Parts: sequence; structure tokens; C-alpha cells
Amino acid sequence: MERVVGRSDGGLARLSSAVDRAVSLRRRAVATGAAGQPVRAARMLNRALDLLPDSSASVVRAVRARILASLAYFEAEQGRVDHGLGLLDEAGLLAADLDDPLLHGNLHVQRGSILVRRGAMELALDHLDQAVRLLDGSSEDQCATLLNRSALHLYSGNLRAADADLQQCIDIATRNGLVVLRAKARGNLGYLAYLRGDLPAALREADAALGDPALLTSAHRAVFMGGRAEALHAAGLTREADADLAEAVEILRRERLTHDLAEALLARAQVALLDARWTDALRLARSARRQFVRRGNAAWGDLAELLALQAQLGQGRRLRLVGAAAGELAGRLHASGLGEDGRVAALVAARALLASGDPAGAAAAVGAGGVVGAADAAIRLWPGDRIGTRLLARLVRAELAGASGDRAGRQAELRGGLADVHRYQSRFGSLDLQTASALHGRRLAEMGLADAVADGRPAVVFAWSERARALTARLPPVRPPDDPHAAELLADLRGVRTALRAAELAGRQVPERAGQRVSELRRRRAALERQVRQRAWFTAGPADVSRPVGLSAARSALASDDGVLVAYLAVRGLLHALVVRRSLARLMPLGQLAAPTAALQRVRADLDAAALAMLPAPMRSVVNRSLAAGLGRLDSALWRPLAGLAGTGPVVVVPTSTLGAVPWTLLPGLRGRPLAVVPSATWWLAARARPTGDGPPVFAVGPGVPRGEAEVRAAAAAWRGATSPLGSSQRAPLPPACSPVGSPVLGGSGVFGGSGVFGGSGVLARSGAGRDQEPIVLTGGDATGGAVMAAAGRARLLHVAAHGVHEPDNPLFSSIQLADGPFFGYDLPRAAALPSHVVLSACDLGLAEVRPGDEALGMTSALLHGGVASVVAGVARVGDDVAGTAMVAYHAALTTGSRPAVALADALAGLDPATPAPLVCFGAGW
Repeated sequence: MERVVGRSDGGLARLSSAVDRAVSLRRRAVATGAAGQPVRAARMLNRALDLLPDSSASVVRAVRARILASLAYFEAEQGRVDHGLGLLDEAGLLAADLDDPLLHGNLHVQRGSILVRRGAMELALDHLDQAVRLLDGSSEDQCATLLNRSALHLYSGNLRAADADLQQCIDIATRNGLVVLRAKARGNLGYLAYLRGDLPAALREADAALGDPALLTSAHRAVFMGGRAEALHAAGLTREADADLAEAVEILRRERLTHDLAEALLARAQVALLDARWTDALRLARSARRQFVRRGNAAWGDLAELLALQAQLGQGRRLRLVGAAAGELAGRLHASGLGEDGRVAALVAARALLASGDPAGAAAAVGAGGVVGAADAAIRLWPGDRIGTRLLARLVRAELAGASGDRAGRQAELRGGLADVHRYQSRFGSLDLQTASALHGRRLAEMGLADAVADGRPAVVFAWSERARALTARLPPVRPPDDPHAAELLADLRGVRTALRAAELAGRQVPERAGQRVSELRRRRAALERQVRQRAWFTAGPADVSRPVGLSAARSALASDDGVLVAYLAVRGLLHALVVRRSLARLMPLGQLAAPTAALQRVRADLDAAALAMLPAPMRSVVNRSLAAGLGRLDSALWRPLAGLAGTGPVVVVPTSTLGAVPWTLLPGLRGRPLAVVPSATWWLAARARPTGDGPPVFAVGPGVPRGEAEVRAAAAAWRGATSPLGSSQRAPLPPACSPVGSPVLGGSGVFGGSGVFGGSGVLARSGAGRDQEPIVLTGGDATGGAVMAAAGRARLLHVAAHGVHEPDNPLFSSIQLADGPFFGYDLPRAAALPSHVVLSACDLGLAEVRPGDEALGMTSALLHGGVASVVAGVARVGDDVAGTAMVAYHAALTTGSRPAVALADALAGLDPATPAPLVCFGAGW
């Protein structure tokens, strides 16, 4: 410390001590502020200022300037931006004549950081550039400055510069042990991946940041949850994104981090817009705008106003005013350097003007001059645009084309928009993300389908029926890389779910002790499910989408069996059916969708009740009468109007929305008729072309199914000595079996244990070439997940008689209960191979959660996506007695060469009508 002339040694000592205490307190205050507590940090810095003596000594001025600079930032974080900038001015005057590059660099850092929060991006970048030049290239200050500048580059879209700054920051932090700065920089790499469109990488980095022990403070967690929420929103996982943001908002409000709070509110408004929750979006956007305006951040305030206008457009109110305001806003956003957002504002203006009957004004708003595709127009498609911007541009181009009478141009834009969505979805390897991201194309699909139905030509309607639904059916299954941690999480989840079930049962006798145990297990279950699901998101996609088939291809496939394909279409609340046969294709109106939807809910409740073995006879009679009436209503709404066109051959149903859960085989007009329910005609034709498995059939029974073992042994007996491959009319020898009926196979192994699917020593590996050609039966402790999947990998079919659970909130956690616990939908992508045909006879795992874009997600859809050609499963509970009787007849029919849909129709036709079996064949059943 420099010596101060004219003071006694005692005075110097007191001065030195006061300065040291102030410096120490500032250091603690900065750490406190960095931990997300700006209010407390500001109080500490004010105390540090009070500790400093009233002296003009250079050392005192330098320390005072540093304290003021830190205080300026934390005051700005609380929303007092002007006050913060005033404090920086005061600090600059104190440091003006001091030869201290680090101090001057620090002042530039703080000013640049505050200006970023105010939206003055170019000026902020200038200050941060000066700071980088002034600071030591290996210091903590330099590392923090690079981190701040990278954030500025991310905001402005200069991704290459952001990447360079982040890599340099990580290098400095790694060499100097700056764990917090390193963790923040790695977290920002996740946001960089998001901006580059690599959502699996963005979610992986966000997950790593949230799990980094260096970022355990609530404020840090809130910021990185906001980053993850943006990636979730882009993936279409709006519920998950909103949950992250809601938690972040509470944390940021509590910590008074007003700018980050405003950003989180803005992000919640974006999520609400994607969900079409217009009122919520408007409220959140206006709240965010008030926060930004209060801070003097005009540019961010304009972004909030843009979301508010989009919400008003969605509400359909005061559209001319919305159009005028959006047009003015577009100019302000362009002037602020936010070009893409400016184009979005122009597109919003155009949509509002089109909706209010002013196509000329709409064309002028986007610079098209009435010509779609003008070079410098707002509707130009830019490769780097966000998916939402690109699809909004497609929508406006389509609407402008339609307004000018260019029907072909309108259709081309709608097709192009859905192709953009399909390419976007193909980047994801997770079935969860693939199905969720269809949400982005909802408006385009609805418009295209409505146009096609209004057109009425069968070929056009068929094309849009295929184009607008079930993209995942046109994506190849993705096998994720071996991930021991994911396998461990699934194994842990199996154990927790099993223990939870036992604890819940025990709680009936020991409520005090078991109640606490159940609560702990539920928390553990939720945490494990969250980790399993998030880890699945990290897998990259195939980047490959098959083309949809045309009407002629479907007709050719139907001709050989005199079959019929019925594609159900929901358009603006009305239901239509496209009936396709070899010799005809006709579109039929079926009335309001609400009627069969309501009838289906009642029918499913009656089916569940009818499956109860102990239901008293009088109650069963009431249930059966209600069920018969409900099935009659469904038949009248869905099938009877089509019966005259549908012939007598097998049926392929392409359902829409909730109609996937219809018990089609029980409808009076379809009883006894072979029927298969498929995600799309394109998928059906591709699945029919796959080779059928040639291995021995595998039968497994889970715990707690009273007649399960009798069922599988009787069904397996039908295959003993059979020589016909599944669904083939030609005879062919069976390959050597793996284990005779009833012999022990792989007791106690988990799904991914050393003797499971990937262990290399599973059932198939232990078979001998000369063994009897017998089906494999796994019962008791032998029927573990690993044993079942190892045996089924080369099998022609897998039959599981086990209890199952459909999870509507998290469909891929739908499960089958086996000896070692539940086998999840999340287990399927990790299996080395899946059989051609699967039977799930004792549960309702034919159900699926239907997401926007008619994407179904559940155990059955996961099996079909994973490569299984056909699945027989229930769409409601199936009684054990009924399942046993039906399945023995079903397998007897399969061994004669009947295809699954034909065999199921024959088996169900032989049942007592008073004991319904809501079993349906999904996939390529004929």
C-alpha cells in the first residue's frame, strides 16, 4: 500500500486498517451478489463505503471507485438503473487520473453489463471490448468479462464470437480454479447450442449446469432453469417449460433480480402463446413490459409488447389496432438491431390486417407488394431463423396467397411449412421430443387439412391426412448409445416403484410409519422419473424423414384383400372420414366430434367396470346395458354411415385424436371383422414390407395375474409343433428354440443386467442348434425384464400376461409389471432388437396420450416406433378369465397362418357377448 505524505505512522496504520476492512467487505459483497443476493450485497457495499476515511489519497480513491462500481451493478440489478449509472459516473471521476488498467477495465465491465440490461447492445459491446483490452489476459476479471461479452454476443446472434469468448473463459477458469465462472460458461454453451438449433445438446448442457455443485444457489438455478425452459419451449414441451419458469419466477422475485425476473415472465408469455393460452400470454407479457420499462430497457420492453400483440391477435380482438401497432413496433425493433423480431412484428401486423379484411395492407406490412417471396420482404425465409419465425412466415405467405386467389401457392406454402416441422423434429432422437415438437406445426396442419376437406377431392384429402399427422411414424427408431447411468436410473426407478407399491399396501395397516415411507418414496420416484426423462432428451435424431405415400399406393395395398382404409379427420370440431378401397375413395361428413368423444368416455368407464371379477350380478347387468348402449352410439357415429362403402374385407383405421382409444373390435358393425389401427397409411405400408421374425414365440407371465400362467401355457401349447410363421400362409421350419417350456431361464436379472439384453449371455446365447423347437415360457422369478427382452430379441412374437399401467402424464413411464419390477416404455429404445409381434393381454396399454399433431405416445406407440410390426393390447381393462379364453383361441388361429388382425377377430367372435374383451390390433395386423 502506498505511503501517504504528512501523516503520522499511527494515522497511516488506521488508514490502512480501514481500507483493508473496506476491501475485505467489498470482496464478500461481490461474492454475495454473485450468489444471487443483490439487495444484501448492496447493503454490504454501502457499509464498505462508510468504512473508508475522507481522504484524497489515491489508494482510497481507487478502493472507493471499485466499491461504487460494484454497488452500481447491484443497484441496477434491483431495477435502479439510472442510479447505478450515476454511481459509475462518480467512480469514473475518482479514477480519472489513476494509472490502474485493472480498475478502468472493471469500470468498463460494469458499465457494459448495465447497458446490456438496458438494451443498449452496441454501446455495451464497446465497453466490454475496451475492458478485454485493459484487463490481464489470465485474471478472474478477464474471465468474467469474457463471460459477459459472450452473453452479449448470444443476445445479438453473433454465435461464433460467443463461442470463442466462452472457450477462452473456460480455459482461464480451468487454469485458475474459478469453478463458478467455469460452470456459468459451460451453462452458456448450452444456450449457444439452443441458438444453433441443437436442442439435445442444449438440454444436456442445461442439465449439467443445474447439477453442477458450483451453482447451487437459488438465483443461479433460476437463471439456468430459464435457459433450459427456452430449449423445452422450442421442443414443444410447454408444460415442462412453464414449470421451470414458474419456479424461476418465484426465486427471482424473492431475490429481487428484476431484469432476470422480467426475462422469465417474458419466456412464460412465449410458452403461453405456443399453447394458445392468449389471456395468460397477454397478462405475462404486459407484466414483463412493465418491469423492462421501469428499468429503462426500451428494447426489451418492445419485445414484451410484441408478445402482447401476438396474444391479442390470438384473441381476435381489435385487429386493425393490433395491425397498426405491430407495424410501428417492427420499425422500432429493426432500429434496435433486433431484425428477426422486427420481421415477426411485421408478420403479426400482416396476419391482423388479413383477419380484418385488408389483404393489400397486409402485403404492404411485410414488404411483399402483393408478391410472395420478394427479396427483402419480412416474409423471406432465412436459414438461421427460429422455428417459430419460419413457420409464422410460411403461414403469412399461405394466407396472402389464398387472399389473392392463388390456391396452388397457398398449398405449396402449407406443405413447405410442415416439411420444415418434419425436418425440425427429425433432429430429436427422443420419442418424447419428436411427438411434442409437432405442436409447432399445429396451425399449418389445421389450415391445410381444412383446405383439403373443403376441396373434397379424395387424393388431396388423403395427402393431407398423411402429411398432417404422426410424423414419428415416418422417422426411423433411434438406438441411443450405451449409457450405464441411464440404465442405473431405470433400475433404481424399478426398485423405488416396487417399494412404493409395497409401502402403500403396508400403509393400510401401519399408517404412521408407512405414511412417512410412502412420502419419501414418492419424492424419490418423481426425481428419478425426471432424470430418466431428461436424459432421454439428449439423444440426437436421425435427420431423416420418409416421404408420405399417395392414394394410389394405398389402393394397391388394399386390392389383394378387398380391404378398406378409413382415415378419420377432425376439422374445426367436425368429424370426417375418408373411405379408401381398391375401386373407390370418398370423403364422408360424420357430424360433431363432441358426440363420439363423450360416448367414448362412458364406454371406457363401463369396460373398466365390466372387467372386475367380483362385480355383483345386478350391477354387471346395469353395466352391460350401459356398455351396449354406448357401443351402439359409437357405432352410429363412427361406422354405420360408412358401412355401405366399406365392403366386407379387413379394415385399416387411421384414427384422429382420442379416437385411438375406441374399442373398435367391439363396435356392432365391426365385430368379427379383421381390423388394424395404425398411425398412418405410410407407416402401415412400410411395416407390411418388413421381414417377420423367425425365432420361437416367447411367453411371459408377470406377478399377481391369477390365471396368467394357465393362459400362457395353454397359448404356448398351441405353438408346440407348429410350422407356420406368424401371419404367413406358407409353411416354414422353426429355428432351434432357446429353452423348453417351463425350464428356468435367467432368474433375477434386471433389464440391463449382465445377463440381460446387452450382456451377451442371455437366453438366445445359451441355446443349442439341436434343441427341440419349442416356445419359451417364462414364469415366476424367471420372467424378469432382462430375460423377457433377451428371449424376445429374435422371436416371431412376444406374449406378456402381466398387469400394466398407462401413465397419461408421462406416457413413456407406462409399464408392464414383471418379476423384477416395472418394465417401462423408456426401456424399449435400449433393447438390441424387438420381436415382430407383441401381445399385451392383461392391461390397458393400448391407450396413448395424444399430443398436438395427432402424435400418440404410450407403450403401444413406443413398441410400434421401435420396430414392432403389430401389437395386440387393450384399450380398457381386460378381465383375466376373458383374456385367457381369448388368447388361447388367438394363438390357435395364428399357428394356422392367420394374420394377427384376422386371428383376433376370430378369437373375439367366439366370446360370450356378456364378457367383452376390449382388445385391439395395432399396426400391420393384416
